[in-house]
Amino acid sequence: MKNKFRLLLLFTLMLSTGTVFAQTSPKKTTVPTAARKPSAKAIPKGQEFKCFVQTSLSYSFSEQLAYIPPTETPVLPIVSKVYATQLFDVYVFFQNFAIKDNKTNVTFDVKVTGPRGRHFFGRKNLEGLVISQKINAPNHVHLSPNIFRISFNTSDPKGTYRINIKATDHISGQETKTFTRITLLGGPPMFYKAVNFTPREIGEFMCYYYLNPKPERLVPVFLGFCKICTDLRDEYPDFNHMALMAFFYRAFSMNKFLLPALTNSAKDLPFSEKQHAVFLMHWMDTPYRPRLIAAMGPDAMQYDRTLDSCHNPFIIKQARSSVQLDILWSLFFASGEFEPVFKILATMQLMETGLKPEELKRLKGVAPGTRSRIRDWIVGHSAEWSLKVNCRRHKLLRYYCEAVFADPETPPFIKYRLSKVLGIKYKMPSKHFPGSKPSLNVNIRKADFRKTLSLNRDQDKK
Repeated sequence: MKNKFRLLLLFTLMLSTGTVFAQTSPKKTTVPTAARKPSAKAIPKGQEFKCFVQTSLSYSFSEQLAYIPPTETPVLPIVSKVYATQLFDVYVFFQNFAIKDNKTNVTFDVKVTGPRGRHFFGRKNLEGLVISQKINAPNHVHLSPNIFRISFNTSDPKGTYRINIKATDHISGQETKTFTRITLLGGPPMFYKAVNFTPREIGEFMCYYYLNPKPERLVPVFLGFCKICTDLRDEYPDFNHMALMAFFYRAFSMNKFLLPALTNSAKDLPFSEKQHAVFLMHWMDTPYRPRLIAAMGPDAMQYDRTLDSCHNPFIIKQARSSVQLDILWSLFFASGEFEPVFKILATMQLMETGLKPEELKRLKGVAPGTRSRIRDWIVGHSAEWSLKVNCRRHKLLRYYCEAVFADPETPPFIKYRLSKVLGIKYKMPSKHFPGSKPSLNVNIRKADFRKTLSLNRDQDKK
């Protein structure tokens, strides 16, 4: 049987808590009552094995679950309508599963039916998907979702599709079924008009985008940005347009189905506006990039060639300037991912070896390397200040910072600066010397920090 659409399996197994995840989209998807197979042993009411399925465009939600404390209920934005070739995630949640010898054994089958009941994809069992993880607190743990990613082809008929899930708990012998619906709108629009936005409105659009992604607004907002970008750079010499470009770079990277529409909408723009679209397209990881740029005209192709010798400005190993800090913040706002936040945290370490303003006043002369040390301290202090401000606005950011603070491998200096950001009491070890500890490891493990955090919060209350 032929697959009518692509299915990219992306299974992740983590631990989280909560009941049914809240829905923030105005168009909610209701989960029907599951039809359960009676087991040989009577199950108390309310403790039956349950399964839930939801569709979303929040591609970093599985990562966020690893850092959200058990006392908080994660919020999953629901999507009910998609375009052809648009990727969306299907989340499958389990609850009240049986545990034997600190292990679980749960599998589920997936089947998708088309608008006329036609069977598009089916598999008797996803072989190898046996959940077997040690659970420390089984009475307070909700097994995290298993994720798979789907996109429809342009040849698939428009209409409503049904995603059916059949889950089995092999330990208790229980079986449950559930489903959700999603509507295919057909191919995405191929032309958008620029929407007039003020810089403040564009900032508000991008700042909380990761909480409720709206890909259908990306092209018109980006075209509006191209329209005012040149004027802003002339009016404000310190205007960092690369921060906004970084947001659109990450957002379009997660929604590549919009790239043809972006090309078609930007090809007739003046070059002063079109160049921003060419610059963005140049760094996109897609085999169709040369064709898309060629469709924007000879001037676009010529400008694209001048960028071949440049480094991708959106890939930053370590931030050494305020511009790079702003780029990292934009990457976080677009995706909600942990990696850009971690790099901002690591930037605070520049304060440890940097030169403070009060130390500069005591110097009689400017020694070699003094300017770079002053710059390092300013950049590190900017990272700390921006973390403190944004932690008040973004819960997810605070959870990320708390995870790094609670990790035992985090260097003492970073913990000390984070204690200032989070308002948590922390005393720097007396034996700590600048540079005596290794720098913050970018491959930080997702430690089980929740118990440590609860203890810290209890102490703060006292």
